[in-house]
Amino acid sequence: VKINGELIALTALEFDILHCLAGKPGRAWKRWDLIQEVWDEYADRRVVDVHIGQIRKKLDNNNDNSPKIKTVRGIGYKLDV
Repeated sequence: VKINGELIALTALEFDILHCLAGKPGRAWKRWDLIQEVWDEYADRRVVDVHIGQIRKKLDNNNDNSPKIKTVRGIGYKLDV
């Protein structure tokens, strides 16, 4: 993934999660919805949190103009661009 001209290395799962979020920016995704879109098998909801944390670290290392993944309390996550 390239952000602001800089290549950001993501794992396949991280890419798939970011692809879902970026496909509908501003939409709040429930953890369960992300699991159904990204994983072939059952995954615990907390696994989503771990991967979101990794994506945030990689995006935050870029700069202040990078897209941000926001937590929507009681729902899940959304991408602010």
